Amino acid sequence: MSFKKIPYKLISDENYELLNGAGVLEEGMKMLKMETSK
Repeated sequence: MSFKKIPYKLISDENYELLNGAGVLEEGMKMLKMETSK
């Protein structure tokens, strides 16, 4: 699930930052799992 697809105007700046941070963290975890599974 990508948070980047959420329309910016529907959510507050603070929530947008939180969702973006969660999205970045999720992507980082995926990359980490791919690296460790090699």
